[in-house]
Amino acid sequence: MTAPASFDDLADLAGDSQPPIDASGTAMAEFAAFTQQVTVVPCGNEFNAASNDDFVRITVTILKNGQTLGQASWIRADLD
Repeated sequence: MTAPASFDDLADLAGDSQPPIDASGTAMAEFAAFTQQVTVVPCGNEFNAASNDDFVRITVTILKNGQTLGQASWIRADLD
């Protein structure tokens, strides 16, 4: 879901979804006990970048009944 999003729109993806949503933005009702948490934070200093605005770390956490099941993080750069 984050791959085709413009860099400026990534912050709009942050938040919690219950049930989780798939890559097309459709709620997955069969996973009603699960919550998907998305955070988007600047991380430019981690790469000695001149500006924190050039890089963001996206983290997705999946919970079931409030218990964390898994988490994934990746970096997106503004290459424009």
